[in-house]
Amino acid sequence: MCFRLFHIVVLLIILVLQICPSAMTENDLEAERSLGCRLAAEFERNVTFVTGPLADRVTRIGERLAQIATSHLVLASYGSSEPCNFRYKFKVVKDSDVNAFSLPGGYIYVNSGLLEMIDSDDELAGILAHEIAHAAHHHVMTILKDQKSVEKYIALATFASILGSARGADLQNVLVGAEFLKLGRQNQHTMAAEEDADCTAVEYMLIAGYNPQAFIDLLRKLEKKQDAGLKKPLGIFQTHPAPHKRIAYLAQMLASKGIRVETGLLPQPIRARVLPADGLPDVYQVVVGGKVVFVPAELQSGVASKERAEEIAKRIDWALESGVSSVDVHVDLDASTLFLKGSVLLTIEPEDEQISGRRDFLLQRAKNAMIYAIWADLVNRCNSNHQDTVVAKR
Repeated sequence: MCFRLFHIVVLLIILVLQICPSAMTENDLEAERSLGCRLAAEFERNVTFVTGPLADRVTRIGERLAQIATSHLVLASYGSSEPCNFRYKFKVVKDSDVNAFSLPGGYIYVNSGLLEMIDSDDELAGILAHEIAHAAHHHVMTILKDQKSVEKYIALATFASILGSARGADLQNVLVGAEFLKLGRQNQHTMAAEEDADCTAVEYMLIAGYNPQAFIDLLRKLEKKQDAGLKKPLGIFQTHPAPHKRIAYLAQMLASKGIRVETGLLPQPIRARVLPADGLPDVYQVVVGGKVVFVPAELQSGVASKERAEEIAKRIDWALESGVSSVDVHVDLDASTLFLKGSVLLTIEPEDEQISGRRDFLLQRAKNAMIYAIWADLVNRCNSNHQDTVVAKR
C-alpha cells in the first residue's frame, strides 16, 4: 500500500506544478474533480478490489452518507463548508493495513483489514462519514492553496499524511530539499483537517440516523488493539490524532448537543514541561515524565535557553499527541541530533556541551528520557480502560 501511495504523491507533485493554487478559486470544483480522477486512476492501476456483499454494504452506507454531505450544510472548522455535488465512489481494497482514505472529488477507499475490525453498520458509517468529510470540506485543496509557493512540497507531504498510510521514510526521498522534516508545520494542517473530519462525520451520522456512540466505540477498539501490539499495520494511527484525544473532543461535541456517550476513562496526557535548571541562571530544562530530556544553553547567536526549551517541548507534545513509539526515537551522532518520528527533536550545539557535557552523553540521556515518556504515556492510557460516562442534560 505505501508503495502505491508513494506514486500518488509523485503524481500529485507533477499535477500541482501544472495547476497553480493561487489561480484556483474556492469554487473551482472542476480542477478538484480532475485531480481526484487522475490520482484515483494512478492508485487503482495495481490494486485488487473486493467485490460482493461486503463491497455492496460499503457502497450502500456510503451513498446514504454522501447524500447527506451533498444536501446539508455542515460548517467546517477547516476547509470549505459549501456543499458540492461530487459523484462519490466507494471501493474496498484487498489490503490487511487497518486504514481508509479519500481522494479529492469523492473517491473513497476502505481496506479489508479495517473492515475485519468493524462490528456494525454504525461503526462503518463512522469511518465512511469521516472520509466523505475530507472530500466534502475540500481538505486537500485547502492545504495546497494555504501554502506559499516555497512551501508547496510541505503541503504535498501533508496530503500524503491524510491518506493515512504514506510512510515518512519513502516520502523523504521525493521531498528532500522541501523541508518535509518540518512535521510541526505539516501537523498543524493535518490535525486540523482530521478533527474537522471527525466532527463533521458525527454530524452526518446524526442526520442519517446512525449512532455516533459506535464511532467512539471503534476508536476505543482500535486504540486497545494498538496498545496490545496488533501485528497488522495501523495506517490510521500514523497520522491521525491519538484516539483518546479524538474521543475527548467528540464526546465534548456530543455533550454540547445533549447526547450521552460512553467514553471510557480518558487518560490525563503526559506533557513536556519547561523548568529553570538547577544552579544555572537563565538556563532552562525540558522535563517529561519526571525525566530531564535536555538542558539547552543560550546560543551565541542570541537564541535564549528558554526559547529553545519551549520549542523542544512543543515538538515532544506533538509527538505524544499524535502517537509515537520507541522505534520512532533515533540518534544521529554525526549530526549531533535526536530525531522523533522522522523530525528533528533537538540538536546539540557547542554551547550545550560547555554547560552539560559531551554530546554522546546528552543525546543518550535525551533518548532514554523520551523512551521512558513514551512508555509512561502508554501505561497511562492502558490504565484508563475503566468505564466513564459523559452526560449532558437533555
